[in-house]
Amino acid sequence: MTENSQALRILFGRGAIYTVALAAQLSAGLITLPLLTRLLDPEQFGVVAAATVIRQILTVVVGLGVPAAISRFAFDAEDGRGRARALLTTVVAFSIVGAALAEVTGPLWSSMFADLQYGSALRIANWSAVPVVAGLGVLAMLRAEDRAGWFVTVALISTVASQLAGLGALALFDRTAEWYLGGLTVGYAAAALVGLALYRPTLRGLSDRTLIRQALVYGSPTVLHALALHVITGGDRVVLERLDSLEAVARYHVAYLIGGLSLALVGALNNAWGPLIFGAAPESRWSVLAATSSVVMRLTAAVVGGIALAAPIGLALGAPDTYASDELVPVVAVVALASIPFTWYIANVHIIYQVGKTGVLAVVTPLVAAVNIVANFALIPRFGILGAAYATVGSYMLQSWLIQRSSKRLANVEWETTPLLLAAGGGSALAALGALLPTDGVWLAIRLLGALALGLLILREGRRFTKGG
Repeated sequence: MTENSQALRILFGRGAIYTVALAAQLSAGLITLPLLTRLLDPEQFGVVAAATVIRQILTVVVGLGVPAAISRFAFDAEDGRGRARALLTTVVAFSIVGAALAEVTGPLWSSMFADLQYGSALRIANWSAVPVVAGLGVLAMLRAEDRAGWFVTVALISTVASQLAGLGALALFDRTAEWYLGGLTVGYAAAALVGLALYRPTLRGLSDRTLIRQALVYGSPTVLHALALHVITGGDRVVLERLDSLEAVARYHVAYLIGGLSLALVGALNNAWGPLIFGAAPESRWSVLAATSSVVMRLTAAVVGGIALAAPIGLALGAPDTYASDELVPVVAVVALASIPFTWYIANVHIIYQVGKTGVLAVVTPLVAAVNIVANFALIPRFGILGAAYATVGSYMLQSWLIQRSSKRLANVEWETTPLLLAAGGGSALAALGALLPTDGVWLAIRLLGALALGLLILREGRRFTKGG
């Protein structure tokens, strides 16, 4: 078996454990979507969507890039895992201080919203970032040590337990965004505590100034990059709230959760893909990257097509008729399409992380985020919430192109150009079909059959590579 075949077998074999666990974590909002849209009115669900964006942004800011350093340092030859474990203390301390600063400045930064003040919902979102960041550090450590069982356990507590706690709070107390967000936070805290108990953090993470400085040197350039990424993925909801209403935010959030499942799957797969590239032999690393990129792009295209074709069914399950689900079908398809340039971006960003030139990310991604916000302000008044989806795809295309230009100067990777282009083109065509085909009668059956066929293709490809094919 060649090294490339072995890499694919790992990626879709044992690596699938981490992919599935992270996919569940990243798609947690989608899992409970059918219940949430029926338990909360659209305005309250819009508050949840806005608070989710804030939590995601603050998770990046208060962690200062230390989780990324944990993931990278763990692979260093000299005491790598010991240093990475010590940084768990660092990331908890940083997150607490960061959340406290966000609390003090809450009335200032919350002014980005038109009708949402720094009250209980945004306050809960702020402080929930602390256990989320701690959990990310733990998951990075567990992944580096290949402790699959505990990785899945912590990830599921963070997703299943938190969602159950949120839904339980709605059932037991009151049907408001605040109770749901509070329940989520309890679940996040439980996951973080279980993970931290496994490692029993020491004071080295607070006293070793050299280690802290090295972690910040590596991780801090990724903060602006990761923050900008969340602006790209969530800033459209802030713009929608200012230009339209919380109800519009709720409708778009429903479509984004369904279409964005493709983005979540690619992001989850990267949790196995990244360590595979980091751990490859130097002489074959770029060959492994090229081979795996073609396969991931092909599977991404199939996922995009499946989601776009099945959009009417997903929307019918995900939200009641008050959300005008049929009008959201093109939005789902366009959002799903964004995962194709996102996959190409990830393939190239592996080069940047491996070479260590992460400073470029602090330039490119904020630039793309700024373009995204401008595009949303320009497109939403003309196209409505579909304009936000257009801005998302355009932003990912720009980002992947800029990162590809930067990575090309750092390494000579012999990409499998034809398979990549065929997969990207096929996925784009399927997304267009999903956006344009009628959604009733025989057309709905055709959509369903097409989505099922693509699902079977994905399973077959995964099994083939698991067996080393």
